[in-house]
Amino acid sequence: EWEDLPEGTGFDSGQMEAFRKMGVSILSPLIVKNRFVGILGLSGTMSKYPLDREDYDLVSTVSKQAAGSFLNARLSRDLVQAKEMETFHAFSAFVIHDLKNFVSMLSLVVHNAKGNFEDPEFRADALQNISQTVEKMKRMMDRLAVLSRPLEVERTRTDLNDVARGAMSEVNGALGSKVAAEFGKIPALTADPAQMRKVVTNLLLNAVEATGG
Repeated sequence: EWEDLPEGTGFDSGQMEAFRKMGVSILSPLIVKNRFVGILGLSGTMSKYPLDREDYDLVSTVSKQAAGSFLNARLSRDLVQAKEMETFHAFSAFVIHDLKNFVSMLSLVVHNAKGNFEDPEFRADALQNISQTVEKMKRMMDRLAVLSRPLEVERTRTDLNDVARGAMSEVNGALGSKVAAEFGKIPALTADPAQMRKVVTNLLLNAVEATGG
């Protein structure tokens, strides 16, 4: 049975001798779909009768089943790792998106300050926008620092019109573009107003970036 090892197992004469010292007298390769996943080592028979072809066939069958189980376990582990990496990339995209919006907000304030800095009303709006953006960045860093905890969503009865008005008030004076708002009657929803305001703010900033002023 020592000569029946598949090619590419990587066992040298020293390792083969180590198997013998461990009492291994039968080596059965674990192969599934032409893929070598391991090797099964068995001691000699405890029966007074020598192993026959049926015994070796049984060992071969057990090896195939074991190989399939090992491969499935390995594939399951790889799938979990892939899902974790996919989740990480998705989360990173959200973080980058938020940072991009913060930079866009501050860039708009700096850009508009070139021609309006002497305007007291503009300076007041700019200072408010910078302060609000800094607070949002702090909140985002706090969330990143406690990733082990789930996101706590505080759902309350929310008027999305009020959410939109609040978002527009936050970016007022920093957009550099005119935003026309028409508010109709809509039913209140159960939502987290802070998170929804973040959504509307992102939409406003994306729109300004897409229209180029």
